[in-house]
Amino acid sequence: MSLRVKLILTYLIMLIITVVIVIVFGVGIITHTMGQIARSVIGDQTGESAVSRVVDVVVDLRYTEKYYPDTLAQDSFAANLAEQIKPFNGFLLVKNNQKYRAYGTELADENLFRQIEAAAKERYADKHDLSISNSNVTWNKQEYFVLKYDFHDVDSLDYFFVFKQTGKIIGPGYNVLLAVLILLAAIIIGPLMWIITKDIVIPLKKLDNSAKEIARGNLDFHLQSNSNNEIGSVIRSYEIMRAELKKSITSQLQMEESRKQLFSDITHDLKTPITSIKGYIQGIRDGVANDPVKLSRYLDVIYTKTVDMNAMIDDLFLFSKLDLGKEPFNKDYIDIPEFYKNCMQELHLELDGKGVELASECNVSPDFKVLLDSQKIKRVILNIVSNSLKFMEKERKLLNIVFEEQNGFLVVKIKDNGMGIDKNELEKIFDRFYRTDPSRNRNTGGSGLGLAITRQIIEQHKGKIQADSIKGEWTEISFEIPQG
Repeated sequence: MSLRVKLILTYLIMLIITVVIVIVFGVGIITHTMGQIARSVIGDQTGESAVSRVVDVVVDLRYTEKYYPDTLAQDSFAANLAEQIKPFNGFLLVKNNQKYRAYGTELADENLFRQIEAAAKERYADKHDLSISNSNVTWNKQEYFVLKYDFHDVDSLDYFFVFKQTGKIIGPGYNVLLAVLILLAAIIIGPLMWIITKDIVIPLKKLDNSAKEIARGNLDFHLQSNSNNEIGSVIRSYEIMRAELKKSITSQLQMEESRKQLFSDITHDLKTPITSIKGYIQGIRDGVANDPVKLSRYLDVIYTKTVDMNAMIDDLFLFSKLDLGKEPFNKDYIDIPEFYKNCMQELHLELDGKGVELASECNVSPDFKVLLDSQKIKRVILNIVSNSLKFMEKERKLLNIVFEEQNGFLVVKIKDNGMGIDKNELEKIFDRFYRTDPSRNRNTGGSGLGLAITRQIIEQHKGKIQADSIKGEWTEISFEIPQG
């Protein structure tokens, strides 16, 4: 269930519980209050008798007010009304020309009478015949309920019907009811709040701690969430971000180390031929090469070293452009049998005089074509062959090249019988600046970028390259390129 749905359901349940508590408790109080008032006023009378007496009192007042208004101020009339309301536990208070007179009771305290009058203030601008007081009156620990009768034409005369309260309006039972309702609400709302806390507060706290760890530079932790809601999705995305950030930083650190290694290697690889060239030139200047043969040999060495330096610089420049994605690729659908013939012709010229036995075969259909940059792929094959030649120390040097067609892929395999590569180094030989034997590789020439350039070119063709080897026996490097 999503977090949004949970929140909506929680709010609805809380709202419903609140409304139920208000309605139940409110209706209960109103019902109980009206019942207490009715019981206080009616006393021991039957309902029919009480209604009859009330009607008689109201009728008498209305009739006398209409036809005999002068009678309203007479003691006999007021005493008669007081007798009629005695069964209601009440008495009559009359205020005439600022003077109070009570009928049907022995109370004669003007302070009480003023409280009764204050409690019976009208609540509306328009006068009513009978109005209920805004509040009860308490006197000597006794509560009184007040009704006021307003006369339309006699402003100086007021009638107050006062009734004793025989019970509390809100009893202790309703305090228990309220406590039970609150307890039930807590029992229902508590688990909901726990769910919300578990699904929101705790995960957010976990995210906050994780952000602080990242701010401190610590990425060696993991975030997990089994929730399928929005917070769970955020945590999983946050974990992906953390992992990618760690991977990026690790990659940058490795790249920085690679750059340092590159500077060290290039400095050494350039310094060695430059030192050699400087020495031979100095020998020529000092007259050491004092005959044409010796001078020619010195110049040949200088030329060879210069060519090596130029090739190294070319590799660096090409690798840099490939790494930045700025090296252009001129791809076209190439006829593979024809491309195979051209490659083998160049390789035979390249290997002529180096004592290498080259065997090759092309197992592809005559019309098989692949989308590729022919010059770049030719560079790949030459790089692999050149790398193989550096480590072929056996008396009989064998090199076997096979072109195959496999499920819409061009597969090229280049196998030699050289010194081989340890299994734990096979995946590393395509890394930039990696040398299986740095000292040997420097002696044999090269920048350590040949196979890294090879992988870059193959990956730009959406292909794969891999190596397999048995130490001391053979090494095979193969790559595959999709047909289109």
